[in-house]
Amino acid sequence: MSFSLKTMNTLGVECEVDELVEAFSVADITHAVRRTLDQQLPLTVLGGGSNVIFRRRIRGVVLRLRNCGWQVETLSAEHAHIRVDAGTNWHELTQQTLKGGLSGLENLSLIPGTAGAAPIQNIGAYGVEVGDRVERVDVLDLTSGERARLDHAECRFRYRHSRFKFDSRYLILGLVLRLDRAEHPVTTYPDVAQALAHQGILRPRSQQVAQTVMSIRRNKLPAPEVIGNVGSFFKNPIVTRETAEVLAERIRDLRQFPVDLPATGHVKLAAAQLIDLAGWKGREQGGVGVWPSQPLVLVNRGTTSGSAFLAMANAIQTDVEHRFGVALELEPVVLGYD
Repeated sequence: MSFSLKTMNTLGVECEVDELVEAFSVADITHAVRRTLDQQLPLTVLGGGSNVIFRRRIRGVVLRLRNCGWQVETLSAEHAHIRVDAGTNWHELTQQTLKGGLSGLENLSLIPGTAGAAPIQNIGAYGVEVGDRVERVDVLDLTSGERARLDHAECRFRYRHSRFKFDSRYLILGLVLRLDRAEHPVTTYPDVAQALAHQGILRPRSQQVAQTVMSIRRNKLPAPEVIGNVGSFFKNPIVTRETAEVLAERIRDLRQFPVDLPATGHVKLAAAQLIDLAGWKGREQGGVGVWPSQPLVLVNRGTTSGSAFLAMANAIQTDVEHRFGVALELEPVVLGYD
């Protein structure tokens, strides 16, 4: 017997698994993990399925995290620390915390997926990264079945990265976020600043920033429930300043952003600009399309195969590297085999 994961990923591609377990509590999760350890079964953990590319089949057990909810853990004059269960819908969390008078997540509004997945790739948007708000992460050690707690430093956050992205030892059960009781909205990102200025908002409230971010996202990005996608398919590449200077001689108005790296002399480029300049915007191949309003996004135009998305992504990566000498990395995680 096998189970289909087609309705459990926002690309809408087919994938079969030997066994599917839906866990609604930490006890459910712990029991399922210890059973897979005892029986030596392969284990794959799934949240909202909004940042994964499924191939045709996954061996063993897929554990889908359905534990949801959040609560204030500690409160001070300036901050609130909230504990969030891993299966909590991320966008709903951003809106509920704002309504509760807590700010800090407004720029991350409308990002699909679950709270437990947020630290894995250190989700970020419009000048804010979740890693800046994470105080600790509660995990289950998949080698022992025991619970553990990792503080901010142990998570090793950096741009679209954390220790959880390639370290398969830990399953995230929940996280503690530090939010602000006073409003300190981040409006430095050009799209946000321009949209607020266009609205004549000079001193925006956190809720106004959230609404602006949601409006920008809806104008640029297709809704996954309408057109299958996983949001940004590629990371913005980080290159040496020398590489950027050479490219700037060829590309007028090359978009460059500062990055916080231990090694100095690096800048971040806009992957969307490079993909657009290579002529991929709006193109289709094998049932996969490049979204006309945002070339970072690949959308489902009729395929049922995750490999079709990987083939399109590979064609874009090869072309961009050939034209500009810049390697693009995939942002979503690839799971399974064909």
